[in-house]
Amino acid sequence: MAGAGVTLGGLAWPFVLWALIWGALFWKLDVFRSGFHLIDDHRLIDIHGQLSARDGNVGQVLGEWFRTDLAERRFRPLYYASRVVRVEWLGLYWPAWVAYNLGLATMTSGLLTVFGLLLGFSSISSLTFAALTVFGPPSTVWWRLGTPETEATALAALALCLFAWAARKPGPGRWPDVFGIVAAVLASLTKEGMILFLPALAAMRVWLSCRLLGRSVPAALRDSLPVFAVLGIVASAELTGLLWLVGSRGTGYAGVDAETFRLASILPAALALARIGQLWVPAAASVFAFGVGFWPRRHRVPVPVNGLWLGWAVFLIGAIPQVLLYAKSGWADHYWNPVVMLAAFIAVLAVESLRPVHVLLYVVGMALLIQPLNGRLRWTREHLAEYGRDGVALGELLAAARHCAGIQRPVILVANPRAHYEEAISLRTHLRRDPETGLVYLASIGGDNADIPSTAFAAQERKRAFLEPAVLGGHYFQGLTFGRLTAEQRHAVGAVVLLEPQESRASFRDATATWLDMGAWTSRTFSIAAVPMELLCAGR
Repeated sequence: MAGAGVTLGGLAWPFVLWALIWGALFWKLDVFRSGFHLIDDHRLIDIHGQLSARDGNVGQVLGEWFRTDLAERRFRPLYYASRVVRVEWLGLYWPAWVAYNLGLATMTSGLLTVFGLLLGFSSISSLTFAALTVFGPPSTVWWRLGTPETEATALAALALCLFAWAARKPGPGRWPDVFGIVAAVLASLTKEGMILFLPALAAMRVWLSCRLLGRSVPAALRDSLPVFAVLGIVASAELTGLLWLVGSRGTGYAGVDAETFRLASILPAALALARIGQLWVPAAASVFAFGVGFWPRRHRVPVPVNGLWLGWAVFLIGAIPQVLLYAKSGWADHYWNPVVMLAAFIAVLAVESLRPVHVLLYVVGMALLIQPLNGRLRWTREHLAEYGRDGVALGELLAAARHCAGIQRPVILVANPRAHYEEAISLRTHLRRDPETGLVYLASIGGDNADIPSTAFAAQERKRAFLEPAVLGGHYFQGLTFGRLTAEQRHAVGAVVLLEPQESRASFRDATATWLDMGAWTSRTFSIAAVPMELLCAGR
């Protein structure tokens, strides 16, 4: 039986090793002192303000955010439950938030390594499986505080390990199966895309019975029926509830409604997954393994071809829904979770299938998988360092803007309501955190009846056409827009923040030439990777 010699006591070393790896990365790249960032971090400030109010309590705040999530056409109850509870416990103490994510990175990496060991993979194969999953573009979930995939990936890894542990012990009363179901369901309540991943976890449970107990597929289905049934019912219920409460239209970046979804986008999405998953390696290894079965004296080569076929089936059950989900929007870094886990699984499984044939084939296959890991680790280091620098730069920008504005002087944010939608919301929240800061006004720049006409952002506006610019000014800025500034307020403005100043500076200068002499104001640029910014300070 694969993995039969593995004991609980022998499974501690992966967690120690990964704690050292992630701890070194976070510490060396100064993430613990980086501070809060744009995009989603600002919501922690909102939650903290609600909990700090005289009548604020966890239950009330949870209810408000659940309703907000549904109003935004999303369904992530556990995501917001986790954030509210953590704000209650951790406050806005940045190192504690980083330590939490560091713990999840260690936990996920360790669990994936253990999963490989339980399957009977070698130590190097098990570590490679984990590394292929957690390094590279998917790794952003370990340092960004706003991605629901962070906890969802950790819970999915926990479910895999629990199902593998349960499959080692046939018969009734397998509590690991129960806890595995709980972990899988919790993951689905963290991010909508994880609902589509539940069938893959159920299929993996069937595959585990075949792999670890040598069962036939019908016998494995009977063995895994409780898991298969519960996860199937939960996925169906959640999708039905999602369509009823949220609907399928207007779901923003990943919508599948007729106005935004195109069949022509499926192939590029599938090819992108093939590239990041290095699927040519398991494809080649699988063809070779299957071909061995036709060699003379083939009975002397014990290649687990059936398990490999079923492994590909599990991969497709998980990958196809994710490809369809993100075919419209394209894959952002954290969107690769959790499907990258299955890509790593089939890659290592296919290479492991070569080990019984000849150790040299296994070594060559592992070398092909390990070689790109250097690039993935480099990507992780560089982007983690960039994240740290961006946090420092943002902190300096906010401090300088508050100093320039002084007490209760207006601050103007010059932003395109589509290209800088989330950044504008986040900056406003950060600036309003200080009660002495004056009102923050949005000066929209671009097309669509913007305050300041400009064609500089036309391409970005077309890409994010699904957003409603009026919502940014009306809902998030409560109508505090450039056109509402009185003559007295214009002359009292203390600070102006230009997002993407190279594109926006000239248009803003022309629009304010009659009352703002930019040459008399001090200027400072901030090299924030996602959106460069410039601060104009009145110097008063």
